[in-house]
Amino acid sequence: MELSQQLVSSPAISGPNQAKSWQSPVIEHDLKDSILTHRKAFDSSLNTLMSNDQEESQIQKARAILGDTVADVPDEELSVYLTEFQYLLDEWLDIYEKQLFSGKTLQQLEREG
Repeated sequence: MELSQQLVSSPAISGPNQAKSWQSPVIEHDLKDSILTHRKAFDSSLNTLMSNDQEESQIQKARAILGDTVADVPDEELSVYLTEFQYLLDEWLDIYEKQLFSGKTLQQLEREG
């Protein structure tokens, strides 16, 4: 179980003296949302701090896959190509999802559900 799921599913107070107000569905739902939002922000911050390592890893993977075809391409330029390619893939997937799901992406459906 992920840490964020453990935090959300575990009450802050347990035992015989557990506060009854904790069990309010509205408060519990708001608290879950708040924890998940903060968890996402924390994960995003960590990813930003570590992005250089991830970017290097992406470049290394691309070089391993593409081989000699990118041997003369500088890392910065290859990084730009990878970013542009990822953007195109994301856009194409959004278009495909909208065709399948009545004009909505999976992310939009997830937010509604």
